[in-house]
Amino acid sequence: MRQKAYVFDTFQYVKELTKVGFQPKQAEVQVKLMAELVNQTLCTREDLERSEGRLSYRLYDLDVKVESVKRDLEIKIKDLDVKIESVRRDLEVKLESLKKDLTLQISQAKHEMIKWLIGTSIAGLSVMFTLMKFLL
Repeated sequence: MRQKAYVFDTFQYVKELTKVGFQPKQAEVQVKLMAELVNQTLCTREDLERSEGRLSYRLYDLDVKVESVKRDLEIKIKDLDVKIESVRRDLEVKLESLKKDLTLQISQAKHEMIKWLIGTSIAGLSVMFTLMKFLL
């Protein structure tokens, strides 16, 4: 593993610590510990490039999955459109059949009413002629 370069001036840091009263050995230990901490928590350009590569792969993989789901949904939507059209046609056939049945029933009812009307009219006329015969 390659050793990371320090991201701050360690010499200047030792110099500043000794200026405020640290012994040189104390300042060197402090700088060493600080450098290790900084190197453990900061990432390098290579770290960023590796992460970028992994993220790019994940994004590509996600795009592929999204396209797959999109194609599946398009197929399912087309299937639903076909089913909806089939149900619509079935309903049209059933409605047409109901319309014919109702037309037939209305026609039959009309004929029955005409027969009843003619029958009651004849009966009424018969009663009226009979009454006229007796009264006149």
